[in-house]
Amino acid sequence: MTTRHAAALTLLGWYLMMPLMEKKGVEKKEVRISQWFIQKSFDTATECEAERSVLSQQGKEAYAKGSRERSTIQKVVAACIATDDPRLAK
Repeated sequence: MTTRHAAALTLLGWYLMMPLMEKKGVEKKEVRISQWFIQKSFDTATECEAERSVLSQQGKEAYAKGSRERSTIQKVVAACIATDDPRLAK
């Protein structure tokens, strides 16, 4: 591996991202990932997925109990996105 490749790998990170939501927890139609907001940053995909899994479970439990708050829906649909994902630039 060249020094350039090593530098590129160290710059890669992960974002836990959530979509923008309309009032009453309805997702805005066709919102591009570049318009989602960053909830938290992580060094590895594993760390991000672990956090996303916890949030998703919390959201599913709250939804099952009747919560239709924006934050509940956002937790369920949150995604881990690499910082170099080309969809973030669009």
